[in-house]
Amino acid sequence: MSEVVRTVFIPSSLESKSGMFGGEKPTDIVDGNSLAIEIQKACNDLVDSGYQVTQVMPVSSGGNNYKNGVGYGYGFSYTSGVIIIATNKVPT
Repeated sequence: MSEVVRTVFIPSSLESKSGMFGGEKPTDIVDGNSLAIEIQKACNDLVDSGYQVTQVMPVSSGGNNYKNGVGYGYGFSYTSGVIIIATNKVPT
């Protein structure tokens, strides 16, 4: 039996910045250009395999930062990736 629906998860890469003591430190900023390129590659691979891309859904993640003892904090979210849904024509 062939697959009728295929899903693919594409994780987003986070931008990084130089740390105080050298090295790279990831940020919570999504590298949109890299994500777009990876989505394009995955969609083209699905089309080449006979699938039709029907939906691309973002996957959100989040976190928080709380300053202990100060009495305030904040939450944030970012796109941690996308799920691509594709369908294949059922043979008749």
